[in-house]
Amino acid sequence: MIKKSFHLLIVILVLGLGFYAINAMASSVTGDLNTGLNSNGGNMDGVVVAAPTPSPAAGTYSSTQSVTLTATGSTAICYTTNGTTPACATSITCTTGTKYSSAVSISSTTTLKSIACYNNDSGGPVASTVYTIESSGGGGGGGGSLPPSDTTAPTISSILVSNISATGSTISWSSNESSLTWLVYGTSFIYGSESKSTGYSTTHSVTLTGLTASTTYHYQLKGKDSTGNAGSSSDYVFTTLAAGAPVVVEPTPPTTPPAAPTPPTTVPGTYSLDEITKVTGGNISDLTAIRNEALETKLNSSLVTPLVKTFSTMTTDQKNIVLNFVTYGTDSTHILGSGERAGVVSSFISAFGKPPVSDADWSDVIKIANGRWPSQTNAAKEATAKVSFRSIYLRQPNMKDKYDNAAVTVMSYGLRPALRNLKSEAIAIKTFRAIFGFAPTKASSWDAVRAIAYSGAKR
Repeated sequence: MIKKSFHLLIVILVLGLGFYAINAMASSVTGDLNTGLNSNGGNMDGVVVAAPTPSPAAGTYSSTQSVTLTATGSTAICYTTNGTTPACATSITCTTGTKYSSAVSISSTTTLKSIACYNNDSGGPVASTVYTIESSGGGGGGGGSLPPSDTTAPTISSILVSNISATGSTISWSSNESSLTWLVYGTSFIYGSESKSTGYSTTHSVTLTGLTASTTYHYQLKGKDSTGNAGSSSDYVFTTLAAGAPVVVEPTPPTTPPAAPTPPTTVPGTYSLDEITKVTGGNISDLTAIRNEALETKLNSSLVTPLVKTFSTMTTDQKNIVLNFVTYGTDSTHILGSGERAGVVSSFISAFGKPPVSDADWSDVIKIANGRWPSQTNAAKEATAKVSFRSIYLRQPNMKDKYDNAAVTVMSYGLRPALRNLKSEAIAIKTFRAIFGFAPTKASSWDAVRAIAYSGAKR
């Protein structure tokens, strides 16, 4: 009996000690967890998990950007610029990407992805920010932006014409780099129709249909690479066959068109020095026998104010002289009409960067209106005109050639023809749109249209 009681006591003691040990262990574990949660190593109390904030924000810029990344409460930030998704390994290391330590330099179009890491070894949402870096054209002013890595336009070669029939043909060509290409064509170098490719390639082919029999067609090939550099071929021609003639399957090289007939040239008008005095004198009675104040008000609002509003130094009298010229004209400019006279003033402003205020300025305005070379010159404007000349005529201007010289001068200063040819102007407008891809609206664009229509220069 005593032995059984002793054994029972031992069991009770063992069970009691085990329960105490278990309780102690539980207490110890609980204490460890609580201690861990309240320590600096893993405290997330009050921390808002969020994606990093970049500065500057996503957008299009003209120069290299230094991008800073911030994330309140985070212990580290991981980022990538190669398209992969960053990830946190621990609270302070990255599985994928680079650990952020200083501003990230973005010098070309880049997608910057970033993630914030936290004390509990987790990562927040990923921020994806696109920076587009565009190269600014022109020069001057210092600073500037980095040039694009590729500035060379595609070169077009191996041009062949095949399958010529009465109503169609196939034109094939190659480019020295993968590019989008298209073909413009028509019955003159104005073209008017086009056929575009839909993907990048180095070999290209277009089949034209619906053409007219026994007709000579002009065509030009254009290409643009993935960085936006565009190039074009010369103007070529082929002639469709007579109706019923067998198809010419054999490929043939391109044919250069014969020299185009010379368009009408600018015929200088005549004017008198007395006109300049009448304009600058400011007396409306010198310009017209009948004053029309309602017309002056209308033209001042619609034509004159938009011309001179940016020139704060002009006096009221100087603005009124512009209004009088636009409204009433002079002996040699009555034929132009008020809208075209406003255009002449606009061409002067475009050419010289100032409004006409002096007698010498108004002398040049009237010269421009009459198709005469102005006395003042602007070398920068002429240089810009020579660039436009190359776009239009696909060659450098020969300033010793009277027609090339006339084209550059007309584009520089906006000389008006003494005898207008509306048909030539309509064709010139189509040509301008085919070359530049937009309709003429600014003074410089209309000056280019007049050069095409009247200078006599040709490709």
